[in-house]
Amino acid sequence: MQKLFQTCGRVIRRACQDFCCHGDVPGYAQLPWYTRLQLDLRALVQFLCSGEGLRLSAYLAIWLLAAQLLIWTHDLRGPAAAAPGMLAAVWVWPWLASARRRRIAALLNYRWPD
Repeated sequence: MQKLFQTCGRVIRRACQDFCCHGDVPGYAQLPWYTRLQLDLRALVQFLCSGEGLRLSAYLAIWLLAAQLLIWTHDLRGPAAAAPGMLAAVWVWPWLASARRRRIAALLNYRWPD
């Protein structure tokens, strides 16, 4: 069980590092703005068409449905009603940042160390 918590902690730390520090692939920052925009769009399209993107969509839909059930069953109002749905963003943004970094690295043919 302790090994599972260590692994989860490592994954969460890595995702938060990607989110806060942008985790850009070497050479990405030196590219012109238009080229970086094209890479970002291609990475987004690849992510949305991938199994990981479908998995994220399913997890997010389940999370938001569970949040709505919680709000309806407990008749929450105001900030308490917004909290369960907003927690999904805290969980999703690091995942998206990590996926973006991996997709851009693949497009630039750079092997990012895992």
